[in-house]
Amino acid sequence: MKEESAMSLAFHVYHPGAKAIFDVTSTLITGEKDAFLVDAQFQKQYAEELVQLIKDSGKELKVIFISHFDPDYYFGLDVLADAFPKARILSTAQTAWMISASRDDKLTIWKKALGKDAPSRFILPEAVKELPKLEGEEIKIVTCPDDEMHSFLYVPSEKTVLGGVSLAEDSHPWMADTKGLDELDKWIRQVETMASLAPEKVIASHHYNDEKKGHPAILSCTLEYLKYYREALASGKTADAIVSMMSEKYPSLGGKDTLAFGARVITGVEPW
Repeated sequence: MKEESAMSLAFHVYHPGAKAIFDVTSTLITGEKDAFLVDAQFQKQYAEELVQLIKDSGKELKVIFISHFDPDYYFGLDVLADAFPKARILSTAQTAWMISASRDDKLTIWKKALGKDAPSRFILPEAVKELPKLEGEEIKIVTCPDDEMHSFLYVPSEKTVLGGVSLAEDSHPWMADTKGLDELDKWIRQVETMASLAPEKVIASHHYNDEKKGHPAILSCTLEYLKYYREALASGKTADAIVSMMSEKYPSLGGKDTLAFGARVITGVEPW
């Protein structure tokens, strides 16, 4: 776990690396005595690693916030809840509703691949509109008015954005849940909202390059990518043509399979 110190709060960013099915980020935000956790890992073994890292911090875990309804953000909740029974488990109402509506289907899809790493039980987060303060410091839930299904966190005192599902570092973004140009435009507007805050640190939900982790340039890079993808989609390109264009434009990005699958889904070739 790498500690990234700011002012009165510190950000400890954990991700399991390439050995995991999803290299998803969990972020421990700590004050002098207390801590908040953002996201709970996908596989049980990495949730267990996260538990140990939280215990090693010496802080009292007050809140576990689930930033999104995809299973890589919450399948590890049972492990964390057992280890920290006093911590409140929170999310937006939209995230809680989507978890409730989709969790059984998601487990059916992933149970074989997960094996012993599958969750033993599901825990539904408590729906909230705002988070309690962490030792007097605000951690804001920011939701765009036209897209309540997606949100991100902003810590004003540290000028830090936790971008959630909208940001992935050094990999093609997951496009399969984006249903056409309208939702792509909403995604662009959300990243523009993040950029308007002029953050000094930006923590993405998925990491692939430890050297770049936390750099705010991810916002401009993501916007450029999304706008270029939008041009390809709006011009009626086929899935194969989109893959070719994006691969040529961004040859060093990881996640080639993610790019190909997303292009097939967003163009209607493959259901999801």
